[in-house]
This record gives sequence, structure tokens and C-alpha cells, in this order.
Amino acid sequence: MGKGVKVVDDNSKISVPLLKNNEPEPEVVEEKPKKVSIRQLWRYAQGPDLIMVFIGILVSTITGVGMPLMSIVVGDLSDSFIKMTTHQEHPNDTCVTSANETWSECYTDDMFKKAVLTNVYYYLILGFAVLIAAFTQVTCFLVSGENMIHRMRKAFFKSIMRQDISWFDKNNSGTLTTKLFDNLERVKEGTGDKMGLLIQFLAQFFGGFIIAFSYDWKLTLIMMSLSPLLVCCGLFMAKLMASSAAKEAKQYAAAGAIAEQALTSIRTVVAFNGEKHECDRYDSALVEGKNTGVLKSVYIGVGLASTFVVMFSSYCLAFWIGTNFIANGTMEPKTVLTVFFSVMMGSMALGQAGQQFAVLGIAQGAASAIFEIIDRDPEIDPYSNKGVKPDNIQGHIVIENIEFSYPTRKDVKILEGISFDALPGQTVALVGSSGCGKSTIVQLLLRYYNPDNGKIIIDGHELSEINIHFLRNMIGVVSQEPILFNCSIEENIQYGNDD
Repeated sequence: MGKGVKVVDDNSKISVPLLKNNEPEPEVVEEKPKKVSIRQLWRYAQGPDLIMVFIGILVSTITGVGMPLMSIVVGDLSDSFIKMTTHQEHPNDTCVTSANETWSECYTDDMFKKAVLTNVYYYLILGFAVLIAAFTQVTCFLVSGENMIHRMRKAFFKSIMRQDISWFDKNNSGTLTTKLFDNLERVKEGTGDKMGLLIQFLAQFFGGFIIAFSYDWKLTLIMMSLSPLLVCCGLFMAKLMASSAAKEAKQYAAAGAIAEQALTSIRTVVAFNGEKHECDRYDSALVEGKNTGVLKSVYIGVGLASTFVVMFSSYCLAFWIGTNFIANGTMEPKTVLTVFFSVMMGSMALGQAGQQFAVLGIAQGAASAIFEIIDRDPEIDPYSNKGVKPDNIQGHIVIENIEFSYPTRKDVKILEGISFDALPGQTVALVGSSGCGKSTIVQLLLRYYNPDNGKIIIDGHELSEINIHFLRNMIGVVSQEPILFNCSIEENIQYGNDD
């Protein structure tokens, strides 16, 4: 039997031109996502979520400032212990606070106990305040983050279901599954408790240095002389972590796509003894991700080591200079200790904030890939209400000079000038070898794609004028390789009937 289209009924037979045997396999084209702004990360936040985020920011600031405030208590406690030690070891020496009194007279045991007890109360108050603030901080950011990710998941999946078939030809289903889970988890991290930690560390950094400057600006500036190196180390580590983490996520997504393809087509893999080949493909993809992860770990190690070297050098400088100030009588020991601990806490917070900035950068990149799909308007939109809905469909189909090439292979013509009529009540058979375009005509009739040239007319209405949901609801299709959902046959059939 020759290639062609046969329309068979009791009274008619119609033939049409040959179809070309070059229907392509869809190819995957990956697009490089960009970062979204920090504000856009909260695009799915509603009123209650924004209130919780605002409260979270406030209590994160309290938590962060509470840490360097403890350096004041440490300084006062240390001063009390130093005075008490001097009182015990040199009771008859002249007191530094009063030239007319000895240490045994100017600093008694009761004064020591009162000073220590007062600072203990300060510690309790700060500890309780930080406890409440930290609990509220984590709760607010985690709850608001969960709510936003829940809405984002629904919007992302709904947008995937909205896309046209040509888009799926360019986007691998395994990669989409990875984005649905992994990318959204990264966005969740960036908008959840990690954001609270970032604000906390920034508040701790600024609070620590404000306290240090208020006690002694000279010693603070001396300790800050090495801060530019600390900032450079933090930025270096954050940048390398963000880039390597994004690359690692992309490589593991590719590995996940390979596994998804192999498992989905497991019967074909087994039929061709391809188990070892698929395992090798998956192993190769995993090796790339592992190597990137190892490199990321090296970056983290170098960054942290450099940060600690700079920090400890700064501490060494502070004690060396501070000791000279104390020996010269120009500075009290508690001032040196307060400045030291304030700068130390502020510096450590800056280094930890760099890690949270890296998490935030990863979340921005992951959100970009998600929002790019959510914001995409497909050329053929099944959710659209546009288009006519004819009252009485008879089923007169006219295929008129159809030309078509798949979007992924525009240089290969699948259909060239195909024309035929299918009258109501006729049985139409498309005859040809595998890959000649038979399924393509059915896909065009279902408007999976738009033809490059020519028209498809149903009961006098061009296909592009008919509402897509209405059109597909009128057509029953059993594809060449039907796929059933994990439910009964009856339920699978009912999926095609809204009633």
C-alpha cells in the first residue's frame, strides 16, 4: 500500500500528497537564568506574611544587638574581678580611683558582690530578651517562608500545565521536576530562617562597632585597620560559593534528568540491555557535580582560613596596643576588654553574614528559573477564555495546504502542502511508515502546534479562532503510546470529562 491519506466510508475515498519521513525527536535547549531582585523573592507574600517578615526583622535586630551588648557586661565584670584581686593582693596600696584611700578602703567585699550581682542580672535580662527574640525571629521567617513557597509551588505547577507542547520540546521533564523541588527549596532557604540570620548578623556587626567606638575610637580604629582584608575574604568566599553552588545545582539537575528518563523508559532500557549504559551516564553526571562540590569546599576552606587569620591578627594587635595604653594609664582594662569583645563579635558576625549572602544569592538564582516559567505566556494558552465556542459541532474538517516544521528543527519540513477534507460521519485513515507525519496532523488538529502555513477549518471556523479548551474537550484521543495515571481505568477515562 502506498504512502498517503485514505478517507474511508461507504461512498468516498480521498487521497492526499505523500508525507515526508523525517519527524524529529525533540531536542532540549537550556536557557541560562538570571538573578531576581531581593524584593521579588517575596512576590508571593500576602499581608500576614509581610507582617511576620516585618516582626522578624525587628526581633532579628534585637537578637543581633543583644550579642555585642554582652561585651559591656563582660567588661564591667572583668573590671570588678581585677579590682577585687588587687584589693586582696595589695590591700594597702593606694587606690587608683581615690588618692586618699587604700584598696581595702575604696573597694570592699560588699561593693564587689553588688557589682557582680548587678551584672549577673544584666546577663539574665539580655539572655531572656535574646531567647524570646530568637524564637520569634525563627518562627516568623519560617512560617512566612512556608506560606510563600506553598503558593509558589502551586503557581509554578499551574504554569507548567499551561505551557504549550513546543515549550516542552525544549524543556526536559526531569529538569522541571528538579526545579519544582530543589530550586524551590533553595528559595525557601533564602527567604526563611537564613534571612533572619543575615539581618541578625548585620545588626550584630553594626551594634558591635557602635559600642566599640563609643568606648574608645582609637583602639577601635586600630583593630579595624585589618577589616578591609576581612571584608575581602568574606566577599571572596560568598562570590565563589554562590557561583560554584549554582553550577553544582545545575549539574545535579542534569543527573536527575538522566535518572528520570531512564526510570520512565525502563522497559525500553531493559529491552536493549541498556542498564549499564544508563548507570554510566548517571555516574558521569554525578562525577561532574561531585567535582564542583569538592571545589566549592576548597573555596569555603580557603575563605574561612583567611578570615580567621585576619581576625586573630586583629585580636593580637588589639591586646598589644591595649596593654601599652593600660600601662601608660591612658585606658582602663574594662575599656580594652569591652572594645575587644565588641569588635570581635562584630567581625565574626560580618564573616557569618557573608555565608548568608551566599545563600541569598543562590535563592535569587533559583527563583529566577522559577519565575521565568511562571511569567511565561504561551503562544497557545489552554487557560485562555478567548476564542469562539460553536453551539453545534458537526465535525467537518478541512486541511488546507498545511506546511509544518517542529520548532526545534525549523530546517526540516515535516508536512508540505497537505490538503484533504473529512466530512461528518467519515472514517479517515492516515497511512504511512513510522515517522512520516501521521501523528503530526493529529497534533495540529488538537492545536499542540500552529502550522507554519495553511489552515485547518472545523465547521467553517479556523482552528485558531476556536477556544482551545472547548476544542480539546470535543475531541477524543487515544495516542500511539497511551500513558495511564496511577488509578483505575474508569478514573483515567473520567479525566477527559469535566462532568
